[in-house]
Amino acid sequence: MPVMSTDPVPPAEDMYAIFCGDINAANAQKLVNGLTSVSSMGIKRLHLLFQSWGGFVGDGVFLYNLFKNFPVDITLYNAGQVSSAGVLAFLGARQRKATANAAFMIHRSSNSPSAAGADRLKVLAETMLLEDARVDVILRSCLTLPEELWTKLEYHDVTLSGQDGVKYGFADEIAEFSPPVGVKVLNALG
Repeated sequence: MPVMSTDPVPPAEDMYAIFCGDINAANAQKLVNGLTSVSSMGIKRLHLLFQSWGGFVGDGVFLYNLFKNFPVDITLYNAGQVSSAGVLAFLGARQRKATANAAFMIHRSSNSPSAAGADRLKVLAETMLLEDARVDVILRSCLTLPEELWTKLEYHDVTLSGQDGVKYGFADEIAEFSPPVGVKVLNALG
């Protein structure tokens, strides 16, 4: 009769998940919950397919810092669209990959000041300037955009392909999110 090992089964070193959603406080909290669980399980590498049209700058900056400094090695994949505050979060990962037909979009902060008085408009303008300054620090530290694209960003959205994303630093390489057959893929938002 074969001898059964009593040693505990070692945890998998890699985990695969998908995030498809807005960058907001609720989704950031769900990512925190998931990442702390992953860390406590002894996972060494998290591969996360990441899709976001964007959201709030503060939550994007938070996720950027979380991904950048988290003790688990996080690889983010753009296989569709990563935009606005989603780009901020995406840039925090140590490894970033995109498919050739993926897209990245960045733009200046915006707010809809409908029915705002003069004092409220002044506060909104100050807030937008602060948000743009925070975004600029992250973008300029990670990206190598040519001057004409930095100038375009002052007035328009800038949308780039996955291939241009690699060229300018949004991603490290063109690659597919392709978990091994039979591996469980989790929903990062629950």
